[in-house]
Amino acid sequence: MPECCKNMAIRLEEPYRESLQNVYRIYSEYQVYGGACGERFTFRDVFCAEMEQCFADLPLKPEDKTAFLEPFQGRGFQDGEMQMKYLEQGIEQLRDLIGIAERELPGKCRLALSLGGMCGLLMVIVLL
Repeated sequence: MPECCKNMAIRLEEPYRESLQNVYRIYSEYQVYGGACGERFTFRDVFCAEMEQCFADLPLKPEDKTAFLEPFQGRGFQDGEMQMKYLEQGIEQLRDLIGIAERELPGKCRLALSLGGMCGLLMVIVLL
């Protein structure tokens, strides 16, 4: 699984690239040097922690973050190919959600501007 993250990181843009590279680096170092002070963690722990940090900067709803990380809370995957497909699918879903949010943003901005203008006009009328 760490190798899948390394391979995916090459193909992706930031912030996913850095997060997946960190997953590979941290887990690889852990496998070579072992945990400090007897700590033990799994690939799932490293992956979920890094992706939560990655998602912290993205405009995602908490339920979207949970939906992406939920399968990683389970028992695992069949093989490396299945893992790659699942990661690609999850990232594609995130891109779709980001695209939807970007398309909705101009409409919300127009609404906010018009409401602000109407409130300002109302205040002028009340004050006169």
